[in-house]
Amino acid sequence: MIGVDPAEYSKSRRCAGCRLPPSLCICDQIEPVETPFELILIQHRSEVRSVSNTGTIAAAALEPSQRIIYEGTSNPRIEAALAGDGPSLLLYPVPQAREISPADLEPGTRLVVLDATWRQARRMYRKLGPLRGCRAVTLPAGAAPRWVLREQPSPGMLGTAEAIAAAMDALGCTDEAAGLRRTLDLAMPRALHALAKITLDEALDPNFRACAPAPPPYPPEQEEE
Repeated sequence: MIGVDPAEYSKSRRCAGCRLPPSLCICDQIEPVETPFELILIQHRSEVRSVSNTGTIAAAALEPSQRIIYEGTSNPRIEAALAGDGPSLLLYPVPQAREISPADLEPGTRLVVLDATWRQARRMYRKLGPLRGCRAVTLPAGAAPRWVLREQPSPGMLGTAEAIAAAMDALGCTDEAAGLRRTLDLAMPRALHALAKITLDEALDPNFRACAPAPPPYPPEQEEE
C-alpha cells in the first residue's frame, strides 16, 4: 500500500462536521449563509459517514437549518420540524410536484430535502407520513451538476447540496446560493481526492478497509430502509 494511512481515511476518523478525513477538514472555512427559509435536511443513516455526501456540508453552511438522521422509522423531530406557520416545501419529484419559484418563498418557509440515494428516498417518502403534508416542488429544467461524486440514475442529476443551491436560485436567493457554491467548490475537490485515495488503496491492498464492503443485495421483501 502506498500514500495513505488507513486510519486517516477510516469512517471512524472522519470529521464529524464535514465528513472528510482530518487532514482535509474544511469546517473552519465553511462560509455561513443566512437564508430567508429554514433547511430541513432528513438524512438517511447510510449517508452519515459517507465521504461523497454533500448534504451535511449544506446543512453546516446554511442558517437556519436542521439535520435529522433517518433511522428507518418515523422520528418525532421530523414532525416537530415540519410544524408551525409557513409552508414546508418538499424538494422531491412526486407526480403532484410543481416547479419551485419565488412565489413559494413566504414567511416561515421550510425547504425539506431527503439526503439519500434515490432508492432510499423513495422508501423514506413512503414511510414518513408527515412528508405527504408538504408542498412538493421540483427544480426548473436545465440545472446541470458541477460536481459528480457518485453514479446517478441518469445523466445531469444533481447531488444534494447542488440541488439545494439550484432550489435557492429558483426561490430568488441567488446571492445565498452563490455562497453555498463557494463552500462546495472548496469541499468537493477534497472529497474527490479522498474518494480516489480510498479507491486506489483498496485496489492495491485488499486488507485496506477505509470503506465498509458493500452489503449483499436486499431481496424484494427486505428492501433497504
